[in-house]
Amino acid sequence: MNDYDVWWHLLKDAQAGKVPTQVVPNAMRNILEQFFTFTTGSSEFPEAVKKLANEDTSSKYLALDRFVDRGSHRDGINGPPIDWSEYDVPYLLGKFRAMFAALNQEQHYRMKMGEDSTESEVQHA
Repeated sequence: MNDYDVWWHLLKDAQAGKVPTQVVPNAMRNILEQFFTFTTGSSEFPEAVKKLANEDTSSKYLALDRFVDRGSHRDGINGPPIDWSEYDVPYLLGKFRAMFAALNQEQHYRMKMGEDSTESEVQHA
């Protein structure tokens, strides 16, 4: 596995309840940065994040938006404290999937999360 695959593996483990919720946003951010910057070269990611922020104006999403959209190396600020009791893995993964769907990349999300039969068949072969 490369680094990118490890981040996806961590999300699958989170979905199965094997890792704390607190690690999920960091994994999401690293995947998004690598996928949309290096893999697709897409400049549409900031627009997709804005669209999702407009659709979900809850305080729950606001903190996640700040965490995900800030870039892991953009500045030395870790962002505001997050009340992790408000988060759950299904909420986080649902928003993550929506980010991929907003850019017509949901198939990649399904493949990496093992929801695509092709990926499942390859893993079990």
